[in-house]
Amino acid sequence: MIRTLLRAVILLGVLLAILGAIILMGSLIVETPDGDKVGHISWRPLAYILGSNLVFGILLGGLPSIGLPPMGLIAAIFALIIIASKAGDEFHWKSVILLSVVLSIGSYLAFIALLKLQMPVWPTFLVG
Repeated sequence: MIRTLLRAVILLGVLLAILGAIILMGSLIVETPDGDKVGHISWRPLAYILGSNLVFGILLGGLPSIGLPPMGLIAAIFALIIIASKAGDEFHWKSVILLSVVLSIGSYLAFIALLKLQMPVWPTFLVG
């Protein structure tokens, strides 16, 4: 039973790697309708998206090397959404906060309530 499950997981991983390689190759061969070169890399959105994921990981698990305790799932999701929203052309606080609240509730229900995952939900200095 476990061997069969392990083989299925390995097969799924191989298929996803192949699909990723196909998509990567397709994205490297981009042609514009006019035959012009593709524009420059948008560094600002790239930095915001990568930075938001980095901050999410740091806030969720903490960073013991500098003494930062885990801030929990809710704070990490709020930080992720706020930082990633700065990557776009428009930024509206009301919609960003609403999205953060909805995603926080959905993540709590999915990961903590339904899947029973053991991860900090709130900052450790608040819940002890």
